[in-house]
Amino acid sequence: MKKTIKTALFFVLMSLVTLNISAQKTGKHQRAGAEDRGAKRTEWMTQQLNLSEAQQVEVKALYAKYAEKMKALKNDETKSKKDAKAQFKALREAQQAELKQILTSEQWEKLVTLKKEHQSQMTKQHKNKKGDRHNQNRSATTK
Repeated sequence: MKKTIKTALFFVLMSLVTLNISAQKTGKHQRAGAEDRGAKRTEWMTQQLNLSEAQQVEVKALYAKYAEKMKALKNDETKSKKDAKAQFKALREAQQAELKQILTSEQWEKLVTLKKEHQSQMTKQHKNKKGDRHNQNRSATTK
């Protein structure tokens, strides 16, 4: 009797673990591809900055071009982490310089402002999460 209960519990546990793993693979944890991210960025910029159709085409092509370069750099195992990090930074800076040429000065300024606001929100969220963890740890140790 005990052996059948243990066996049944083992299969239930294994089923839950398998279900959890498969949900993670197909769920929101799966990263979007570079093309999807570029398309989403272009769509977001179109909404926020009122891009013209010509600008949309240029921005989407720009993101695709740099996605390929970054993917190649990511897959290049001959570079040290430090070198790769420096090259990623250089690619991002070049991408931003090209993006600035596509946008009007008003659109560029609005984009810079939106990025700063987003960064500020992310910093606040990070601090809040960090504070929550700190408070949880503190309350757990005082109990």
